[in-house]
Amino acid sequence: AEARVSAAAAEVDLAKIGLSKTELRAPCHGRVLAIHGEPGEHSGPQASIPLVVLSDTSKIRVRAYVEELDAPRMKVGMPANITADGLANRSFTGQVVAISPRMATKIIRSDRPSELYDTKVREVMLELSDATQLIVGLRVDVEFDANFQDENARGT
Repeated sequence: AEARVSAAAAEVDLAKIGLSKTELRAPCHGRVLAIHGEPGEHSGPQASIPLVVLSDTSKIRVRAYVEELDAPRMKVGMPANITADGLANRSFTGQVVAISPRMATKIIRSDRPSELYDTKVREVMLELSDATQLIVGLRVDVEFDANFQDENARGT
């Protein structure tokens, strides 16, 4: 009888291990942006699209594309003001945390009369403080502080 109880306990443990392989666990806290599946569907590493798209919202970042004339002036640490048409009378502050080392082909157009039609842009990543109202994917406007002085650039 003890052997049957031990065998049944081993089967339960094995079933728990099998069940744990069917659970999705996020690698970090965040917000689910999209689910591409239904309960009971099979998925795996060979899937053409991810089953779940998760965004780490512990840090809010904005990707900006800077025109050719301003690209050389970008510096890490440069402050910026961010606004969005959908959030009238609200602005956010941020600072440059990463700058692409190269220019890339411009693929996004704003269709604003003041837009320059350069063919190349430089990607700049900003980190925002207190921007929980921003929605992932929302188009924003970024104004950089032209008077920013890099403390590490001496004699300039």
